[in-house]
Amino acid sequence: MNYIELKIDGGLQKINTRDILYIQALGNYAKVVCRSRSMLSLITLRELEEMLGTGFLRIHKSFIVNTYAIEEKTRAMVVIKDRELPIGKTYKNSVHQLMSM
Repeated sequence: MNYIELKIDGGLQKINTRDILYIQALGNYAKVVCRSRSMLSLITLRELEEMLGTGFLRIHKSFIVNTYAIEEKTRAMVVIKDRELPIGKTYKNSVHQLMSM
């Protein structure tokens, strides 16, 4: 799937998944950070995880990242567009296994 539909500002918007850099949980909302803009949607990360499929990786209870957007990776974080995103303890093993392939 090349896009997802999210409810944003009271309407449905198609978002090209290739434009998504990362997604951050903010309570019951998700902040979707794209190359050119950011937006909030009333949706959980679990729901988004199911919609996104391959190319996206849960690295923390609050973050899903586009693996193609990762510029740098250490044992504790990934860097996307100068933003350091933490890798959670629960996700460390799976993140490092997938990223070392």
